[in-house]
Amino acid sequence: MIHFSPSAPSPGLVHSELPVVVSGRRMIRFCPSMAGPNKGRIRMLKVEKATHLVLIALCILTGASLVSQKFSQKPRKTLKAEDLVGKSMKLPYLQSSEHAPVIVLGVSTSCPYCKANMSLYRKMAAIRRENSSQVPLIVISPDPVDEVTEYFDKNEVKVDNVIQGNLASLGIPGTPTLVALDSKGIIRRAFIGWQPKSGEQQLLKIMRTGKISDDSGQ
Repeated sequence: MIHFSPSAPSPGLVHSELPVVVSGRRMIRFCPSMAGPNKGRIRMLKVEKATHLVLIALCILTGASLVSQKFSQKPRKTLKAEDLVGKSMKLPYLQSSEHAPVIVLGVSTSCPYCKANMSLYRKMAAIRRENSSQVPLIVISPDPVDEVTEYFDKNEVKVDNVIQGNLASLGIPGTPTLVALDSKGIIRRAFIGWQPKSGEQQLLKIMRTGKISDDSGQ
């Protein structure tokens, strides 16, 4: 009788009772092939590899799609102050007002640049109040009227009227935007964003003189 066994049993493998083969008078015991469990592990590895390849392919396709969309989009045109000049702005206030010019402030209570312009608004309001300026200050904001009124009151800025409205529908690209309108509601001067000293001086001059110069906006 001859016995055969693996030289070093693989860890984790379960060995069942060894089958018996009878050959003539000799009884031979042998170990079953260890290929069965190994084949299962190989299949698992192939499945994992295939899964990884699929995930990599999806990432590549997604990235390529995003890049394609980015480059296929038309670049947005940056709106400048001079682009607003000559356009008309229809406001309820202007329908019953004979004032010319009128300065419109497009603001939002959450806009940091509007807050940065607050000292300019305060100076404009002071000229309107102290020097009896004939140039009204109208505020247009997407925020509720009460909220905007309180916002300006806290900053000691007195305006003539506050209107809640969609800025884009009125041609105002964003906040802060200041425009000077003539008697027909046509934009003659426009100032976009935080105003440096030059823009501030031009706006204060309009408030003092009541006249709109032909200079381009800021």
